[in-house]
Amino acid sequence: MLHVFTALDHMFALDVGSGALHQLDPLAYEVLRLHGTRKNEQQVVQALKNKYQPADVKECLEEIATLRAFGQLDTPDAYDDVSL
Repeated sequence: MLHVFTALDHMFALDVGSGALHQLDPLAYEVLRLHGTRKNEQQVVQALKNKYQPADVKECLEEIATLRAFGQLDTPDAYDDVSL
């Protein structure tokens, strides 16, 4: 589970599964918020084209994919199946 939020004028992503907390720049914040709505990469690039260069958005998506591959973003929650 991934929480994307702002606190004290900073942008963050908290990956509950891994416990990783990432401070984000404005582009990464917007990309993760859009990607969290289940938009695919093309839709994210299209949605942000008036604010950011498509190459920058694609680079950000690649960086996010790398973090996911290393288990530092969007990792499964080990307690997801536990009911209270």
